[in-house]
Amino acid sequence: MGRKLALDRRGSMPRSGIFLAALLVVAVAVLFFLRRNPPPVDYTLGGKLFTAAPEEIDELLLTRGGAQYRINRSESGQWTLSGAVSDFLDQTAVSNLLDNLTQATGGRLLPGSQLEDRRYEFNGPGAVRLTLFSSGGVTEKLAIGTNNPVTGSYYGSGAGRQACFPVSVGLREILSSVPANLQLKTLLPGVDRQDVAEIEIWRGDQLDLLQRWHQRWWLRMPAAGEASLGTWYRDYSAHYKDRVTQREDTRWLLADDRSIRLLIHQSTQIIVKEILLPSDAARLIGDLVGDHPWRRVVLKGEAINPDPAEGSADQLEIGFVQPLDESKVPALRRGSVVITEPEAIEIVSEPLSELLNSQAIDLVISLADSLVLEREGKLLLRAHRDKTPARPDERRKVRPVDFWLTDYPAEGTIPSLDDRARHGRGQNLLANLERTPMLRVLPPVEDPAVLEDRERLRLTLWFAEGSTAPGVGAGQVVLEIGYIDKDMLPTATGTLATSEDGLAPVGLWRPATGQLLQIPGYSITTARAWVQ
Repeated sequence: MGRKLALDRRGSMPRSGIFLAALLVVAVAVLFFLRRNPPPVDYTLGGKLFTAAPEEIDELLLTRGGAQYRINRSESGQWTLSGAVSDFLDQTAVSNLLDNLTQATGGRLLPGSQLEDRRYEFNGPGAVRLTLFSSGGVTEKLAIGTNNPVTGSYYGSGAGRQACFPVSVGLREILSSVPANLQLKTLLPGVDRQDVAEIEIWRGDQLDLLQRWHQRWWLRMPAAGEASLGTWYRDYSAHYKDRVTQREDTRWLLADDRSIRLLIHQSTQIIVKEILLPSDAARLIGDLVGDHPWRRVVLKGEAINPDPAEGSADQLEIGFVQPLDESKVPALRRGSVVITEPEAIEIVSEPLSELLNSQAIDLVISLADSLVLEREGKLLLRAHRDKTPARPDERRKVRPVDFWLTDYPAEGTIPSLDDRARHGRGQNLLANLERTPMLRVLPPVEDPAVLEDRERLRLTLWFAEGSTAPGVGAGQVVLEIGYIDKDMLPTATGTLATSEDGLAPVGLWRPATGQLLQIPGYSITTARAWVQ
């Protein structure tokens, strides 16, 4: 342990202590001065162009070809683009740009030159000017003029030098590509579909509205009414009213969750093939847009827009022009025009009826708490939903929440069935049922004999108190699947659909309501394979 400074007889610090304290004050002052006023750097032989570290840079201002582009770091850390072009930025691309700039170097000073020497065309049509604004109020500037025809490098000026110097072709190319090399290469920033609460689909000036509540998507009845929704929906609504609800004097129709997920994906994550210059964009689509884009998708949800420099933080929007050819679709994004894939407009090009739920089962049956599947009155499967938090499975991969566990058949009772396949039976059954399409809407039938007894399946689902399954309270739902007895159908039923699986017509029947729908027969085929 070091010795403490001893006090003199009057209790004061000795002269040596006073000297050391004064020396410390002087040292701190010198360090502070040097940090605020660093000594000049000798750039005679070249050196780094900028002194700031990437994390210290808050803004870049680039001027090129008479246009100015401003790239700012927001309070949330998000990089934004404004100026001649306003658009979303690829945050990783901006980080890469900052790394390149802060690592870039300039060559040795050119004898006999001066700042922005007129010989090197720093005000010419090909000149580039860059200003970096860093934390602490530090500003650094760089100008790039014409190229050296002998070496191929470009002439630079600024960057703390009092004379001109060469800069690399690579740096000049990077800055010449801004902002296109920084703009987002997907149509919109990625969104969690669970954060989207409302979607507007505009076809010209016609608005169709989708809203999500109770974990389901609903389509507002279009102005043209049911006549615009296709034959299958008119047939369904003639017999059944379980896919329509009234809310604030407006009729809403049950939409297809998978179609909505695909719509969100196509509107945001499809790849951008090309980003057009403003002049090129005006020439290309000026006459094609007219008063309204051909299609427009507006996603709404709390804080889904990471860059609300223009518009709302709760809204993202993309517009589409009619395809130029089979591989190019212009898209309108904030102040920019990009070229994307035809895949981006698959959903918005379809008839509105394609957004409706046309699956045979309108419940999110995977939200049940337990199930029992019987075949011809004999137990085939009993399973329950395991609600424990997600955890790594035996392959060290995180399994999903709400995984289904099989209680029957029990472990080891079927030698050919390993534990993973055994537990997967309930999960696969529900997934297949939720994807089952209706082949034909049939009139309701109360008599259970409408389904033959052979290979007849009975699925019972239990929902707990406070169930999150839309439209289902606590209790059970029973679904029966079997071959349709045509003689038991109402007289005016008409011809049944032809089944592609080669089976006799198969029906899905609800004993509680008599609802009857013709469906493919793969549920019967799957259950047949489970019989031991």
